[in-house]
Amino acid sequence: MKLMLVGQENVGKSTLLHALMNLKVKKRIKRGNISTDGIDIERWTCKLNNKQTLTFSAWDFAGQEIYYTTHSFFLSQKAIYLVVWDMRYAQEKSKVEFWLNSISTRCKDAPVILVATHLDDQEFLNDPSKVETRLQELQDLYASRFKNIKGITAVSATDYDGIATLMDLLKDIALSMPNMKELLPKIYVNLEEVIEEKRSSTNPPAVTWPAFIKLAAQANFKDEEQLLRAVNFLNDLGSLMCFEDEKVSSDRLIVLDPQWLTSMFASVITTKHKLVKDGILLHDDLRQIWRPPQYPNDLHAHLLSLLQRFEILFELPNVNELDASSDPNSASAFEMAAVSSSPAILDSDGPT
Repeated sequence: MKLMLVGQENVGKSTLLHALMNLKVKKRIKRGNISTDGIDIERWTCKLNNKQTLTFSAWDFAGQEIYYTTHSFFLSQKAIYLVVWDMRYAQEKSKVEFWLNSISTRCKDAPVILVATHLDDQEFLNDPSKVETRLQELQDLYASRFKNIKGITAVSATDYDGIATLMDLLKDIALSMPNMKELLPKIYVNLEEVIEEKRSSTNPPAVTWPAFIKLAAQANFKDEEQLLRAVNFLNDLGSLMCFEDEKVSSDRLIVLDPQWLTSMFASVITTKHKLVKDGILLHDDLRQIWRPPQYPNDLHAHLLSLLQRFEILFELPNVNELDASSDPNSASAFEMAAVSSSPAILDSDGPT
């Protein structure tokens, strides 16, 4: 089951995930407050009452605004969402409504739990009634507008107060979801095992569709249509990510490790390099950011296409209209929507 944790920076998403994963651990280790860079993905298995197990693929989204545009890549209808907010402050500061709207826009019926953190703050220890007041405020504000809200609860991720209650709610919601009732063909499990094996040994962990067909043969896939159904299913689970070219549907990029994709985004949108000059980044300089073997040249066109498709990059008019001193052979540029200073990428070799 795919579990997505979203919310503003420093509200306690990563600490909350750590608490959920370690709820049954006898010797618990408190986690420090470390900001997530991009998306962290963790898997853990919990026991159900009938001795069966439930495995979560938990996606912890960075709360920094610079990553908001890229998060749309990863939102899935077949997932449970935890919208996390710090109840020491007004819910507007944690942008609860922003996240509810973002989820509802892309995944209208996906279940959501609103999770208030810092239950152990002295303010609430002194006056527990304030907790109920804060939760009721959210109930009044959002429950009637967002019918996919399945619960509103408060926790202390450091003291584990409320974590067991949240875990029980997660299990109940997960077991009620339609995709949990789907029978999974054994061949799908075989493919997922092949992907997990190749995830750490393949560099980069992204392959074109023809290469993936060869990879899937190790799991005894022989029919391409059956393989595509399996890929769509595993995409929903978060085991891989599949992107089709909008012009050529058979031209697909299969990402075996979604964290690799977030690293690619971070390499561009955080612009920690010194290659951006006057808001312009030459395409040749982009090759200094996307270096093999992590970002081989033959994948650059796929990556640029993804950034444009999800409106992180926007194609600009002919670069000569922007700068008369530019190389006349430079035919196009891209504006980066995800960066506040909006640097652009120029293609010095002409349009791609």
